[in-house]
Parts: sequence; C-alpha cells; structure tokens
Amino acid sequence: MNWGDRLFEDGIIKRNIYKEAFNKIKREDFLPHEMKKYSNADEPIPLFLDQTQTAPHMDAIFMEEALINEDDKVLEVGTGSGYLTALLAEVSKKVISIEFFKELSHFARRNLEKYHFRNLELIVADFYKLCMKLKFDKIIITAAVPEIPWFIQDMISPDGITIFPLGRSIPQKLIRLKNGKIENLGPVYFVNIIH
Repeated sequence: MNWGDRLFEDGIIKRNIYKEAFNKIKREDFLPHEMKKYSNADEPIPLFLDQTQTAPHMDAIFMEEALINEDDKVLEVGTGSGYLTALLAEVSKKVISIEFFKELSHFARRNLEKYHFRNLELIVADFYKLCMKLKFDKIIITAAVPEIPWFIQDMISPDGITIFPLGRSIPQKLIRLKNGKIENLGPVYFVNIIH
C-alpha cells in the first residue's frame, strides 16, 4: 500500500512532498512482526508498553497543520515506533525525537536504521524535565498533554508552530499553537503523555 497516494486521494495530504514521503516510508517497517498484517489499516496500532502507532491520516494531519518544510528543525515528542519520525526526517532539515521509554526508543532506532537518515537524533528523556537550548521551527507532541505546556515557547522559534493533543479524557482536542494563539483543530483520541 502506498499511503501517500491514498491520503492524497482522500484530500488529507495536499503537498506532493508529503505524498512522496508517505509512499517511500513503509508503515510495516515500523511495526512489531505480529502487527505488520495491520499496516494497511488507517487506525492506531498497538505496539507495547501500552503505546500505539498513530493512524497514518493523523500523521498526515500533524504534518499538514504544522506546515513542515525542508528548512525546518523539528522536535517530536513521543518517538513511538519511529514512523512519524521517519516521515518528518524525509521532509525537513533536522529532527530531534524524544521518547520516554528506553525500550521503545531502541525499537524505533532499529526501524529507522533501515532508511539511513543522517538528519535525526533520538533521545530518551522525560519531556517535562528536558532542558534544551535549541530553538525549533516546529514541535509535534504525539501524546495527549493535560494542559497547554507553555514552557515549550522557550524552545520554539518566532513564528514557529506547535501541534499537540490536549486533554486527559475523551474527546481530546488537537491544538495548534502559534505566536501564543491557540487554535482548536478538532476532536482526537491519543494515549496520555507519561512523565
């Protein structure tokens, strides 16, 4: 299955660079062996440690709403299996991805090695205890936060965009934060961030 073609036809992806990335990066390369048979389902897929791989349409929404481009330095919070990490690395200048679980980060690293990216770095850390001096153009948080993490404004460049699910209970809201302005992009369901 070429996810880029499908998401483009469905109108979720609008930019060719994203379509090409989704066609190149194979979802099954980022799933445990016993879950690979579900790689064509546009649904979250369980990994381990009660974590999931996000549905492809949601990864596309993250990228489209954040306006990821080839000049961006991107911070991803929640590496998971590394699938979105790979998509981001394919279309941006630099990706730093943080994962709370060491085992999941190692799983993602093994998956990402299949693609030989030179523009990404994986870190095992608690996002809420992270101290970074880098400024990012885009920040994507792939787990639901209980409240807006205003401290990320210290990590985002002027005119940068942060996308994250907000709320502990269903329905959560997908939020875009830019220049201190909050935009609700609609209801979503994600696992809660751990810290």
